[in-house]
Amino acid sequence: MSIDKKCPNCGKWTSWNQKLSDRCGHCNEILDQRRVSEVEEFHERERTYNERDMFRIRESDGPIMMVTRRIMWFFHVVFGAIAWLFIWMFASTPG
Repeated sequence: MSIDKKCPNCGKWTSWNQKLSDRCGHCNEILDQRRVSEVEEFHERERTYNERDMFRIRESDGPIMMVTRRIMWFFHVVFGAIAWLFIWMFASTPG
């Protein structure tokens, strides 16, 4: 379904299919530049998060580092489970 949108660059109305790659029919500029920049920022934040994740096994990791990351993840999960157990026990006591 196509609707019309006013181009933020030239100010003329043009057909818009609500896609990131839609361009103005008059000046050939991207119609929704703000949304394109938001998507690019999201992908950059996701890439940065994946690089900094210490539990994620990377392709460049050797066998010792892979085992170390798995052990760290295991103890992380166990610690979280024990912590939630104590929180649940504390919250479920009467009074």
